[in-house]
Amino acid sequence: MPTFNPWVIVWALVAMILSITGGYLWGSSATTDSIEAQQARDAKVVAMVQEASQQGAATAIAGIEVKNVTIRQQVERETRTVTDYSNCHHSDDGLLNVNAALTNSEPPSGGELPKVNSAR
Repeated sequence: MPTFNPWVIVWALVAMILSITGGYLWGSSATTDSIEAQQARDAKVVAMVQEASQQGAATAIAGIEVKNVTIRQQVERETRTVTDYSNCHHSDDGLLNVNAALTNSEPPSGGELPKVNSAR
């Protein structure tokens, strides 16, 4: 009958421990590589998005047209008639005139200013 060698169990345990340790180390290095690759991809996407947003902003800013429109007389007249400034809002006509000035379209009155009575 063959004799049982106790070193077989020791060598089997050592081989199993080395196998588990090697698998852990290989897996952690593969995980580190994949994390670094993902971070590189993320950085590249962020750079591309930043460049595209800067181009879009530059295009939008270049397309802005500055318009100076004065509707002073209409607003002054309304301001003089409204004495409660805590509840100060545009009237319907005043809001139409402001919107017309902002959109560079003609106001509903045909663009004529109201006649002001010079005798006060």
